[in-house]
Amino acid sequence: IKRFLGCNHIRSYDYFIESINTVCPFLAVPCSSWANFQEGKCFDCMNQYCPRLGFDAQPGNYHASVYLMTASDRPFC
Repeated sequence: IKRFLGCNHIRSYDYFIESINTVCPFLAVPCSSWANFQEGKCFDCMNQYCPRLGFDAQPGNYHASVYLMTASDRPFC
Protein backbone atom coordinates (compact mmCIF):
# COMPACT_ATOMS: atom_id res chain seq x y z
CA ILE A 1 0.00 0.00 0.00
CA LYS A 2 2.82 2.43 0.84
CA ARG A 3 4.05 2.08 -2.73
CA PHE A 4 0.99 3.98 -3.90
CA LEU A 5 0.28 6.39 -1.04
CA GLY A 6 2.30 9.25 0.35
CA CYS A 7 5.92 9.02 1.40
CA ASN A 8 7.61 5.88 0.21
CA HIS A 9 10.62 4.84 2.25
CA ILE A 10 10.25 1.33 0.86
CA ARG A 11 11.45 2.66 -2.50
CA SER A 12 14.95 2.89 -1.01
CA TYR A 13 15.19 -0.90 -1.27
CA ASP A 14 14.44 -0.68 -4.99
CA TYR A 15 17.14 1.96 -5.44
CA PHE A 16 19.68 -0.10 -3.54
CA ILE A 17 18.92 -3.26 -5.54
CA GLU A 18 19.24 -1.32 -8.78
CA SER A 19 22.57 0.12 -7.61
CA ILE A 20 23.84 -3.47 -7.46
CA ASN A 21 22.37 -4.57 -10.79
CA THR A 22 23.39 -1.61 -12.98
CA VAL A 23 26.48 0.29 -14.06
CA CYS A 24 24.73 3.60 -13.35
CA PRO A 25 26.76 5.44 -10.68
CA PHE A 26 23.85 6.93 -8.64
CA LEU A 27 25.86 10.11 -8.04
CA ALA A 28 24.46 12.51 -5.48
CA VAL A 29 25.06 16.25 -5.78
CA PRO A 30 25.80 18.40 -2.72
CA CYS A 31 23.32 21.27 -2.56
CA SER A 32 22.10 23.70 0.08
CA SER A 33 18.42 22.95 -0.60
CA TRP A 34 16.00 20.84 -2.63
CA ALA A 35 14.70 24.02 -4.29
CA ASN A 36 18.20 24.98 -5.47
CA PHE A 37 18.74 21.45 -6.74
CA GLN A 38 15.46 21.50 -8.69
CA GLU A 39 16.40 24.87 -10.20
CA GLY A 40 19.65 23.37 -11.53
CA LYS A 41 21.95 25.40 -9.29
CA CYS A 42 23.88 22.43 -7.93
CA PHE A 43 25.12 20.33 -10.83
CA ASP A 44 28.80 21.21 -10.54
CA CYS A 45 31.03 18.67 -8.82
CA MET A 46 34.36 19.95 -10.09
CA ASN A 47 35.40 21.46 -6.74
CA GLN A 48 33.36 19.16 -4.53
CA TYR A 49 32.99 15.48 -3.92
CA CYS A 50 29.84 13.93 -5.39
CA PRO A 51 29.21 10.77 -3.37
CA ARG A 52 27.77 7.60 -4.81
CA LEU A 53 24.67 6.23 -3.18
CA GLY A 54 23.67 2.60 -2.90
CA PHE A 55 25.97 -0.40 -3.11
CA ASP A 56 29.01 1.66 -4.18
CA ALA A 57 28.65 4.23 -1.40
CA GLN A 58 31.86 4.85 0.51
CA PRO A 59 31.65 4.88 4.30
CA GLY A 60 32.42 8.22 5.82
CA ASN A 61 31.38 10.90 8.21
CA TYR A 62 29.54 13.22 5.80
CA HIS A 63 27.71 16.32 6.92
CA ALA A 64 26.06 17.60 3.77
CA SER A 65 22.71 17.51 2.08
CA VAL A 66 22.94 15.63 -1.21
CA TYR A 67 20.32 15.06 -3.89
CA LEU A 68 19.87 13.01 -7.04
CA MET A 69 17.20 12.67 -9.67
CA THR A 70 15.61 9.30 -10.29
CA ALA A 71 13.02 8.04 -12.72
CA SER A 72 9.62 7.10 -11.34
CA ASP A 73 10.07 3.46 -12.43
CA ARG A 74 12.89 1.08 -13.30
CA PRO A 75 15.41 1.84 -14.51
CA PHE A 76 15.62 4.59 -11.90
CA CYS A 77 19.00 5.90 -12.96
